[in-house]
Amino acid sequence: MFVVQAEGRHSNDTLSTGEQLRRDLSWQEAVSPYRRARNRQESLHGLLQWTGVSYMSNRYGDEWTAGLLDPERRLSGLTPSALLREAGLRPGMTVVDYGCGPGLITLHAAETVGPTGRVYALDIHKGMVSLVESRAADAGYANVTALLNDGPEAPLPDGVTDHIFCTLVFHYRESREERQALALDLARLLKPGGTLMVVQWVDRAPPDETLALFESAGLTCGEPSSAVNRQYRMTATKPRIP
Repeated sequence: MFVVQAEGRHSNDTLSTGEQLRRDLSWQEAVSPYRRARNRQESLHGLLQWTGVSYMSNRYGDEWTAGLLDPERRLSGLTPSALLREAGLRPGMTVVDYGCGPGLITLHAAETVGPTGRVYALDIHKGMVSLVESRAADAGYANVTALLNDGPEAPLPDGVTDHIFCTLVFHYRESREERQALALDLARLLKPGGTLMVVQWVDRAPPDETLALFESAGLTCGEPSSAVNRQYRMTATKPRIP
């Protein structure tokens, strides 16, 4: 895991740095930082510093952080729009982006569900929550709520959502018991008839184990997709109450 901490700023300075980000960067730059990092040799680390965040890890450096906004590396070969179409998102739906990172899926989902829908972006790191808030504000998405998710359960009520995206999260739970607890939390959040889509590494959270976890949580699972870039997708549905 990586550690996120404020770099040389007090907490009451966070808003001012976020405002500086919104003032100094165009929306195109904010929505595509990985393109800036690649094409102009700029570092996403600087963007995160402006929001009061510094990544302090040799393993998770600038290249990895930029990759969080690169769909080619995150979505098993699909674009965000294609992923949302496959999930069946529609205007007015409530969506949870569980492990949202900097918001690769979040903002696309906000556009799809529209002003009558709602997107909850959850992440374990305060810096990512702040970054999603800034990006959503820049884009004018008032239907996005970013929340810190650092407890045993997500900070949302039971049956709150029509759909959940859970992208490359399960392998961070080291034990089978921790992964089962995650599956149970995802099932808890779904409305009856609600659906969930997981994207995961084949070698770090095998499809047969993921299927077993979801079935143990009371969900009905579809077949996993063929692996692309060592990743697979799997959908699951919470049964409707008779």
